[in-house]
Amino acid sequence: QQQQQQQQQQQQQQQQQQQQQQQQQQQQQQQQQQQGHDGVAVMSSADGRSGFSKGRIRDVWRGNLAQEMAVLRSLVEKYPYISMVRELLSLSSCRARTRTLWSKG
Repeated sequence: QQQQQQQQQQQQQQQQQQQQQQQQQQQQQQQQQQQGHDGVAVMSSADGRSGFSKGRIRDVWRGNLAQEMAVLRSLVEKYPYISMVRELLSLSSCRARTRTLWSKG
């Protein structure tokens, strides 16, 4: 009987550990979805406080536009104020155009 009780206790402990691992994996997946695929997102509340201490400019191109928009859609539910900076795009494209023109002579 003692062996059976010990086995039952071990099985219960293993089940609890598995449940904890599953919960941790789910939490990690949720965080990854919220943060996007490169691990960092900039989110701020209505009063301007940032949800994460770091920010990152995300590279969005034709090939990954749908994926990035899906990330934004998932963030809008939790953080209804998402900001997109378009000025940087025009600045980057101007620099790229200048480099292209410069290299062509």
